[in-house]
Amino acid sequence: MSSSSGPSGLLSSPAASPSSSSSPSLTEQQRAQQQRLQYKQTIIDTWTTKEKMVLASAVLCMGGEQNWVSVSRVMKQYAEANVLERPRPADWFSQKNCALQYNKLQDALGSSGTPRRRGRQGEAGTGAGAAAGAQGGSETSEQRILKGLKDDRMNELLELMTEQENQMRQMEVSIDRSDPI
Repeated sequence: MSSSSGPSGLLSSPAASPSSSSSPSLTEQQRAQQQRLQYKQTIIDTWTTKEKMVLASAVLCMGGEQNWVSVSRVMKQYAEANVLERPRPADWFSQKNCALQYNKLQDALGSSGTPRRRGRQGEAGTGAGAAAGAQGGSETSEQRILKGLKDDRMNELLELMTEQENQMRQMEVSIDRSDPI
């Protein structure tokens, strides 16, 4: 048999054999690994800016702990309160979806990830981290995410207000043209 099926289910080629050079097989292995990850990765749904703000607020209120059970519970309560605004499927705010969306927000921020747990403020206050915090760089990635989303939402609302004002003007002009006073 000229090609065989490896453990990943992909056909291995002669270039991927152990006797060949390591760099071509490394790129082929990386490609195969990325392909496997793509099959396992769920499609991340598009959330509104308002939903993302609620998500970021929930994470921030949990002290940045990223406790997805609690965050998902908060998001489901939000969905129940806003069901008429935008109905969502039951699993829309699942723990997994909340985590995926928050990771997407972190990636957009350029943060490689926040620490899941932080030390207490009284512990080891004399380190490089304490010195950096004392220099004014104390805004956390959770706060930066929320601030960016707040700005995005304000811009969305301003655009919506402008659009509605234009519609009102058009209606007034239309009414004025048809009203023979």
